[in-house]
Amino acid sequence: MRLEDATSIRQKLRLVLLRASLVSLLLAGFGLMAVDLVRHGRATQHDLETQADVLALTSQAALSFQDPQTATEDLSSLRAKPTVVGAAIYDVHGGVFASYTAPGATSDLPPRVPGRRAHIGWRSIEVVRPIVVKQDRLGSIYIRGEHELLPRMLEYLGALAVILAASLGAGVVLTNRLQRSITEPITAISAVARQVLRGETQVRADKKSSDEVGELVDAFNAMLAELGQRAHRLEESNRAKDRFLATLAHELRNPLAPIRTGLEILKKDQGRTAASERARATMERQLVHMVHLIDDLLDIARVNTGKFKLELRQVDLRSLVDAAVEACRPGLDGSRHALALQFPDATVEVLVDPVRITQAVSNLLSNAAKYTPAGGRIALRVEVDQHIRISVQDNGIGIAPKALEQVFELFAQIEHGQHRAQGLGIGLFLVRSVVAMHGGTVTAASAGEGQGACFTITLPPSVLVAVTPRALVPAPPGAAAPAGDAARRFLVVDDNTDAAGTLAALLEMLGHTVSVAHSGEEALALVPRFEPDIVVLDIGMPGMDGYEVARRLKRRTDLRRQPLLVAATGWGTDADRARAMAAGFDRHLTKPIEVGALEAIAQAGA
Repeated sequence: MRLEDATSIRQKLRLVLLRASLVSLLLAGFGLMAVDLVRHGRATQHDLETQADVLALTSQAALSFQDPQTATEDLSSLRAKPTVVGAAIYDVHGGVFASYTAPGATSDLPPRVPGRRAHIGWRSIEVVRPIVVKQDRLGSIYIRGEHELLPRMLEYLGALAVILAASLGAGVVLTNRLQRSITEPITAISAVARQVLRGETQVRADKKSSDEVGELVDAFNAMLAELGQRAHRLEESNRAKDRFLATLAHELRNPLAPIRTGLEILKKDQGRTAASERARATMERQLVHMVHLIDDLLDIARVNTGKFKLELRQVDLRSLVDAAVEACRPGLDGSRHALALQFPDATVEVLVDPVRITQAVSNLLSNAAKYTPAGGRIALRVEVDQHIRISVQDNGIGIAPKALEQVFELFAQIEHGQHRAQGLGIGLFLVRSVVAMHGGTVTAASAGEGQGACFTITLPPSVLVAVTPRALVPAPPGAAAPAGDAARRFLVVDDNTDAAGTLAALLEMLGHTVSVAHSGEEALALVPRFEPDIVVLDIGMPGMDGYEVARRLKRRTDLRRQPLLVAATGWGTDADRARAMAAGFDRHLTKPIEVGALEAIAQAGA
């Protein structure tokens, strides 16, 4: 058997020793030296190949997401290998994606990926390994290391004459043992890495020692476990995103259909008949639904980016609950639900964000209405002791015990037997976020599917300001058009003629005097002549935008009185409000503008 036919280092050692025994001691020494140099070179090459395989695995994500910085950090782990003088990761086109050069070494790395998988030179060894994910090649990794064969050979020549004869037998045994203890675990890791590259993500390397090689096995297995967990989380996130996008498209299409149908009815119905009134009412309800849906999506973005802020005010808790019930009244009446309300016989003053608490209670009522069959019963109870508890209970389809916590997760879609999940899965997440920011909790309880559900908001004692007996409950005021000194002069400024015209017509129906301008220049010219009390000013106009118009109006000294400036915009973040206030606006309203908000501004007397 020729030396070249040997498939392992152990076989090569045996062959060399057999031949060395047939020649003189000197030839045996030179043969042993040659075999050791070959073993050292091959072990160095094998070690570099293993390092390349490990780095190929860790660099998959960096190449997939085009992240050279992470790839460079992965290559920096080669500092622990003093024999490695340089390394590079090449992209699928063969260009350098990331590189590493050992301290003190020259950075003469190949500009393109070498064609050979391995090359042993006089001073160094070069290896090239592909980076493959599920048989798709992402790139290549190149590592160059010094084998230090020449110094090793000189050392042998000096000591060979003295120690060769005595150490020949023992050296063969020790070399075999050392070779097995080092190369076998590394070979096993390399084999596992190849299995992972083929998609077998559950395999792990076996730890056979507690030394540095054992630590390498532990680190390698920990890395595989972390990569598996990350892949699982990415898959779950991707599925949740797909479910959300599909549901969002469905939820946005639903209100558009009746709005479009209502518009056709209004076009065909020349007189103001009952059909027109029903169409108008339907369009109004669906528009409110769409605005609510968009507001919830914006709130989710604010919660996730830490920009969700509370505006605390002292208010009567009963007024907040009444507002929530009123907002959900169309859904409750449309499904013929019976709503029972239970309040303490006292006025409960609380320090909360009234808009957010109303939103939270409204979301609970809306959920109860959606998941309770038509003609169901819903009860809303408010209890006050040291804490404040607001509970909404229904006799609807119920919740399985294992899903009681899951319903509060973002984009959660819980299937209830025959009942398909409704909504985007963001309402209860917002409820929990709002209540938590007030220092409270929200819980869900249900005896099981078909047994109804009860959601309870618990607010801490810190929000309770006062509890006083209710002496007199005034009747709710009726809606009426402003009369006499309650009427105001409005200037509506919007480049969208339809938007400006409809808003002006609505304000005139409410008894106000209205003028319209369609550009910033026209508004500036009209203000001195019309002398408005309130200017409703669109922000995003072409040419001179609303910010510039507001700044110029605030600088005017020829006006008998400064009008109240109301920003009308589709942008409603805190930063947008701050920018409007800085430009000189007095109020900030988000489109579509609610007429109640304008009426409140008008009644405040500018």
